[in-house]
Amino acid sequence: MKDLYKRFLSSEEWLIREEVWNKNLQGVRESQFTLGNGYIGSRGVLEEIPYDAYPGTYIAGLFDSSGAQVPELVNLPNPIDFKISVEGEKLGLVAMDVLKHNRVLDMKKGLLARRTVYSNVRNERFDYQSVRFFSMDDPHVGVMQVCLTPLDNDTNIDVETTFDLSVTNKGILSEGRKNHIKIMEVKNIRDIYYASVQTFASKVYVNYAGILNCCTGDITQNTSERVLHMRAEKGKTICFTKVFHIATSRDVKPRNMKPHALKAVRKAAEAGFENLLKKHVSAWEKRWIGADVILKPDKELEKALRFNIYHLLIAGKDNGSTSIGARTLSGEGYRGHIFWDTEIFILPFFIYTNPDAAKGMLSYRYDRMGEARRNARKRGYKGAMFPWESADLGNETTPPWHRDLDGRIIKIHTMDTEQHINCDIAYAVYHYGLATGDKEFMMKKGYELFFEIARFWASRVLFDKSKKRYEIQRVMGPDEFHPIVDNNSYTNGMVAWNLRKAFELFEENKRCGEKWSRDLSERIRLSDREAKRWKSIAAGLFIPYSKRKDVIEAFDGFLRRKYIRIKELDNNFMPVLPKEATFKDIDTTQFVKQSDTVMLLYLLDGDFSHEEKRRNFAFYDARTLHKSSLSAAISSIMALRTGDIIKASRYLSYAAYMDINNLSGNTADGMHAASCGGTWQAFINGIGGMSVKDGILRFNPLFPKEIKCLKFHIRFKSYRISAEIFRNRIAITPSLKRAKRGVLRLEAFGRLCEAPVGKKTVFRG
Repeated sequence: MKDLYKRFLSSEEWLIREEVWNKNLQGVRESQFTLGNGYIGSRGVLEEIPYDAYPGTYIAGLFDSSGAQVPELVNLPNPIDFKISVEGEKLGLVAMDVLKHNRVLDMKKGLLARRTVYSNVRNERFDYQSVRFFSMDDPHVGVMQVCLTPLDNDTNIDVETTFDLSVTNKGILSEGRKNHIKIMEVKNIRDIYYASVQTFASKVYVNYAGILNCCTGDITQNTSERVLHMRAEKGKTICFTKVFHIATSRDVKPRNMKPHALKAVRKAAEAGFENLLKKHVSAWEKRWIGADVILKPDKELEKALRFNIYHLLIAGKDNGSTSIGARTLSGEGYRGHIFWDTEIFILPFFIYTNPDAAKGMLSYRYDRMGEARRNARKRGYKGAMFPWESADLGNETTPPWHRDLDGRIIKIHTMDTEQHINCDIAYAVYHYGLATGDKEFMMKKGYELFFEIARFWASRVLFDKSKKRYEIQRVMGPDEFHPIVDNNSYTNGMVAWNLRKAFELFEENKRCGEKWSRDLSERIRLSDREAKRWKSIAAGLFIPYSKRKDVIEAFDGFLRRKYIRIKELDNNFMPVLPKEATFKDIDTTQFVKQSDTVMLLYLLDGDFSHEEKRRNFAFYDARTLHKSSLSAAISSIMALRTGDIIKASRYLSYAAYMDINNLSGNTADGMHAASCGGTWQAFINGIGGMSVKDGILRFNPLFPKEIKCLKFHIRFKSYRISAEIFRNRIAITPSLKRAKRGVLRLEAFGRLCEAPVGKKTVFRG
């Protein structure tokens, strides 16, 4: 029996394989093999839904709070539900003996293919093959094809396929499993199976429409029946093709949803499997043209990087104002909430590969600024104060309790203290404007976001008259081992940058003298006096510094905490918590979850000398346990920049393989989106040495020994740029969409250069 879907698959460097089914890795594989298109994400469950499988179908931005302490991403009815019984015996990996099993995620084409050969209690063999995809061409359409061939005897089979309406969200701590949807209608309409549900609290309708086609030899027919009874002949393949359409009342007016769904699924089914696949693959090709990164000579590391990029691509949406949660649309970790992960770790990938998606993520923040303003007023502040965890409405959605690293249930303080998310958002807005040159967005949304966040910080700081300085008290930085501290260096450093840059932008806009600038200042009542105060606060904001150690102090009193030397590394070269410390009293030590100070050095790279970066990185690296998935990628970049090549390679490897090898042990809860984005940054901004300063694109490569060449494409302002980076040589080919002539000004190896449009220009270091 031939492999039916091999002809559809890409070459090996694009494939992630499961050669043996391991029950203990079922949840991990479901996250890793997630399919999606930015609108919808579908976990890579096996079609027969074995025991302990966790089907997950999530639509970007669709949350509900019924039965939960806080809103969470809704697990919707599962369209990947296809069960076959042979003479009453279930065809499945748990129920039957498995003679051969292989599943393949094709990252280049967004396909999940499978082949399993079963043997039943009578030693009869059955060849089961399937392929499925969620269309990148039409994000509302999904397609699944299943083929079954009895290899030894004729047999009776029963086929059951529906939209599984019994799904629930996972229980967390004191919450049991939660059902966020109520069934509104289930109906067979000729050959279409139709289902409509509504979320309980958010009142969003979600409609499903599906057509099942059955092909036996020359006979093909559509059916809406949920259960089919058939006779299967030895050596003859029965092929089932299921095409379905999913949409919400946010996409289509409620009164039009049913006719729209019926018409759309009919059109998709009539197009046929091959045509739907062709359009889907074509859409994926366009995605990869701008996003792929080629490494030489390490092809395994290249595949791991592509795996991270793939999961970013299926999470990003081209338009609208939704954002990307900490675990993408691949699982329910952190309830699907949006954190600072998006702006600092995920967004840069989209800024340089898909600016429209990046703009949508920033629009998500702008569109919820009303709630951020209310949040600030409620706490006695001015401007806009964004929540630490956000869902659909923009209000604070951080749950009050959480299970800590050692299993203890602890009280959460992040919603009250981890306020650095506000300057993280401001940083992202500035980064986007600088890299894209999108003046329209900045005029309509960006500057207002930036100024309102600066306004919040100006009301949040306190002036210490005795010390003649501004301070920020009772905060938490990215290092969550120390929950409530004063003058966290990351927070104060980023706030000072935010206020200083806000003043500069205000002055620039005022000098331009354009009407939009005057209108903005009038609308938000921003005066020269207020902007000048921002500059004054920035200049006087205290950042702790130890003269004795000659390093930035993580926060007031950090060096008075107990120092314990890291004595052991695990198999991945990550630090092991020494026996004389416990997570229960970790806040009494100098151990950090991830280094606030190293993050500050990375984001504000130009504000520090090489020697300052070297000293601070070495000091905090000796104290960092890397218990956050956000930590390794940034540490890799800073290790490169400070000359510690061995550590750079170790951290790079850990970040790149985090989810593909389940290094953190919790990939089953969903992909670590920040690590995916951080890994891309580690290659492009770290090894490739790419950055933007004063509006100029810069390349200063820093290569570890195992990598000889890096090739990638980026978008910068109106340019599309192909870059080929070597240790001592850079080849740049810029292009413009509407012009054949022009020059890209850039910096290579510390020298200002020019690269003519349409030509490859080589710069040597």
